[in-house]
Amino acid sequence: GSPARAEAEHYLFYRGLGRWQPDLHLDPAAAGGATLHNRLPQAIPFALALELGPAGGRGTAATSLPADGRATFDLAAAPWEPDRARFAARVGRVVRQALLDAGLFPDEAQAMVATWSRSWFQKDGARVVYLLPREQIDAVLPLELQPRPQSLVRVMVGRLEFITPAAQARVEQALAQRGSADPAVAAAAATVLAGLERFLEPHLRHVERNGMHADARAVARQLLQATAPPAAAPGSTK
Repeated sequence: GSPARAEAEHYLFYRGLGRWQPDLHLDPAAAGGATLHNRLPQAIPFALALELGPAGGRGTAATSLPADGRATFDLAAAPWEPDRARFAARVGRVVRQALLDAGLFPDEAQAMVATWSRSWFQKDGARVVYLLPREQIDAVLPLELQPRPQSLVRVMVGRLEFITPAAQARVEQALAQRGSADPAVAAAAATVLAGLERFLEPHLRHVERNGMHADARAVARQLLQATAPPAAAPGSTK
C-alpha cells in the first residue's frame, strides 16, 4: 500500500445554546451613540459601534477597552454611507482585521464576517460588536484536546443591540400612523414595523415603558397583548 501521509486539521467548530452574559453595560446616549462599560477583569481587545437606518450606515471603532474601562462611541459624529453593501464591506474589513489580530486564519476570519454581514452590517438597528478576552472564553467554555495541539486560538464575538432616540422616534411615529385613514401613510408605517423583524417586540416594550407619546405607548401595549401567548388553563400541563 501507499505510505501514510501526515495530515493537519486547522479548524474545530462547535456550537451550542447558553444563557451566559458577560459583565458589560451599554448606556445609550441621548444624542446618539453609546458608552460601553467593560466590567470584566480583563481588557476587551476590540469593539465597534454601528447604526443602520434610512440614511444608510455609519460606525466607529475602539481598538481596545481596558478592564473596568469605558469607551464612548459618538455615532452622531460619524458620516453616513448611503450604500449599505459598501458600508457592510467596509465594516467587514475592520472586523476581519480584528479577527486576524486575534489569531484567526484569513479564511476563518472572512467566513465569520460573511456569516454576520447581512444581519449585523446591513439590517436596521444600532449595535456594538466586540471581541471577548481569551480568559473569559476559557472560563465559560473549558476545552481540553488530546493530544495537545501545538497552539490553540479561541475567539468569541459578542453583540449588544441598543435603541437610539432617532429609532425610537421612527417606531413611535409608525405606531401612531399604522391606523391612518390614508392608505399610503398606513402602508409606510406598516413597512417600518415589519422592517424591525425579530426586534419588533423589544422595540414595542421599549416604547411601552419609555415612549414620549401616550398614544404610541397605548398602541405598543395593545400589540404586545395581541402577540402574547395564551395563558395555560389552571391545572393544565405542557
